[in-house]
Amino acid sequence: MHAENALRMTPGRRAILDVLGEKRWHPTAQEVLKELRKGLPGIGLATVYRNLELFAEQGLVRVVRGGRDKRRYDIVTCGHYHVRCVQCGRVEDVDVPEQGWLEDEAARASSFEITNHELMFLGICDDCARMRTTKKERV
Repeated sequence: MHAENALRMTPGRRAILDVLGEKRWHPTAQEVLKELRKGLPGIGLATVYRNLELFAEQGLVRVVRGGRDKRRYDIVTCGHYHVRCVQCGRVEDVDVPEQGWLEDEAARASSFEITNHELMFLGICDDCARMRTTKKERV
């Protein structure tokens, strides 16, 4: 982030970044709001949205597309991959090395100059898997 683009770090902005830093999963604006209201009951959804989008524009957070067209926010902005639950939509980082060779392959297979890539693994999270198992046991 360049000095001329530096954001004034208000207590509300710091609180939003703190929520993102505390979570392993990547919350939606509504989920951030729910956490914030524990300590800042007067904060509104529009404020949370506005600041998350401002952080994304400034490169402080990364927008991750979750399921059902939900925007999720990730405080880790360097290249890494994600895994998304196809049942509840939860998105988390997945700790596998980034595969730079994929960009070379995509460039060879297309007419594009590849500048970056995103990779999302799909599966079922442990919470949803437990709920499925519990439901099967009841039947």
